Amino acid sequence: MKTSAYVAAAITASLAAMAGSQAAAQTIPTTPITSITSRYVDAHEGLTIDALVALARERAPSLQAVRERIGIAEGERRQAALRPNPSAALERREQFVGLDTQTSVGLTWPLDLFRRGARVAVADHAVRGATFMADDEARVLGAMVRERAADVLSAVRQLEVVTRIAQASRERLDLLTSRVDAGAAPPLERDLADVEWRRSETEVLAWQGMADRALIALKALVGLSADAPLRLAAPLEAVAEALMPVPIADLTEAIAARPDVRVLDEDVARATAERARAASEGKVDLSLTGGFMRRAAGVAPTRERMNDVMFGVMVDLPWRNRQQGAIASAEASRRAAEAQAAAGRLDARAEIDAARVRDETAARVVARYRDGLLALADRNLAVVRESWQLGRGTLFDVIEEERRYLALQMDYTSALRETVDARTAVLRAWGAGQ
Repeated sequence: MKTSAYVAAAITASLAAMAGSQAAAQTIPTTPITSITSRYVDAHEGLTIDALVALARERAPSLQAVRERIGIAEGERRQAALRPNPSAALERREQFVGLDTQTSVGLTWPLDLFRRGARVAVADHAVRGATFMADDEARVLGAMVRERAADVLSAVRQLEVVTRIAQASRERLDLLTSRVDAGAAPPLERDLADVEWRRSETEVLAWQGMADRALIALKALVGLSADAPLRLAAPLEAVAEALMPVPIADLTEAIAARPDVRVLDEDVARATAERARAASEGKVDLSLTGGFMRRAAGVAPTRERMNDVMFGVMVDLPWRNRQQGAIASAEASRRAAEAQAAAGRLDARAEIDAARVRDETAARVVARYRDGLLALADRNLAVVRESWQLGRGTLFDVIEEERRYLALQMDYTSALRETVDARTAVLRAWGAGQ
């Protein structure tokens, strides 16, 4: 009887302390979760990931540097199309001991009949190669932006989870403080709750730091300064749910259309053109020559003056030097470029196949979490907390369940992040959205 009365009195005191602590907790200022995450995610003013990719392709210095290579190649193409300049010569001769003089003017005009076309072909392939290289850089940059945005959203989601746990820990500490003050709970339980709240608070700070660092890295990637305002439009779960399947095209065509593979193909074409250019340097070429000469001989009044006009053709004769070494070198370069292109196609095929498997696996993993697992974990945590408040469980049970819940949520965050990364890998492998 005494034991039952004691238990009833303890429960009554606990319920009274719980009511008092809930009233006290309402007066304690706390930071809402929405105000914490709004620093990173805003549905109205934030940017979508596609908008971030477009912004990066417009502002990123790394992409601008690659695009300047197109201008370099175009300048070289313009120079290759120009024909050689003519050369002029002026000569004056005077007799050492006499009055005879001779003045001549000569002009040589290279025709560049058999070399200009091959030279321009090499430059054309260089322009196309630089263009495809810029397209490939844009493709890789888009994937990097999506990955960095996923870093931010993953950290923000985990920050939300640990913030909820920290708020619950704070409420539990306030409750136990009221119970201890009322004599309904031992001080040890309050101290244990205090330690748990402090630990959860450090997790909040740690994840907030991770989100800040990820956001700074994202800003740098898209060409923004660290203090520039930037927020994303949707949380990680919404981004993962909104992922659309990538249209599956013909595999051979998809590989051939990838800009990195097209760069390798242009390397082969350029090496072939280089061989043709080297061969053209070993062919006959012509230059037109012309001149005017004025001669004066004798003394006055019988001094004679004669004017001569000359025309001719100068032939460049490839005798011993027919560019044999340059041709052999260009041929070896072509074979190396063909081997590199074949290897690039194999790598592209492997990347596409691996991305498909990764995407399918990530989708199945997330489906398992959404198939009642998360709801069950929420319900278990709520039941354990309620049981402890009613005196049917220990504080250790609550702490253990919260840590299990945290681990599950972290795993789910990783699964969502893997879903986004897997779809990004598919986009990068197929060269879509570049």
